[in-house]
Amino acid sequence: ICLAQPICDPIIDSTCFIEHMDTICVGQSVTFMYAGNSGATTYDWQFTNGSPSTASGIGPHSVTYNTPGCHPVILILNNTIPGTVDCVDEICVMPATIATVTQFGNSLQANPSGMSYQWYSQNPTWTLLSGETNQFLNPSSTGLYSVVVTNQYGCSDTATTKFIPAGVDELEIQ
Repeated sequence: ICLAQPICDPIIDSTCFIEHMDTICVGQSVTFMYAGNSGATTYDWQFTNGSPSTASGIGPHSVTYNTPGCHPVILILNNTIPGTVDCVDEICVMPATIATVTQFGNSLQANPSGMSYQWYSQNPTWTLLSGETNQFLNPSSTGLYSVVVTNQYGCSDTATTKFIPAGVDELEIQ
């Protein structure tokens, strides 16, 4: 949680405290809540590129963002002393990670590189492969394998592939 003190009337130091997470991933929601002490009678929110795009009251307000980038959040405090105060903050929305898996010989490679990885196998149910957190996996048997790829912001995606050991042709039973 960040307690951002955005640009406000410099006379009122604790007026513009807006509680929220600093960074989220595309498609996630964030909760905004006013945490100041303005004594305002109404609170009008504007969430640029958010859904919903507006709200009233101190909150909490859950807003979903589907567009990457940093987006302004404006809170208008009405009937405060000395009058109306506009509090300006922002939320940064990180792009989604797009995971892929490629087989090279008897190894599977997850992409993109430089991320965190967790591998799973389906034999016959999906099972976490304990300790398999590298970009490369050397499976021990034919089957379906999945990897969850997570970037530094916690945004993740999953890719799945069928692994067939090199030099072994898949037989189709008819």
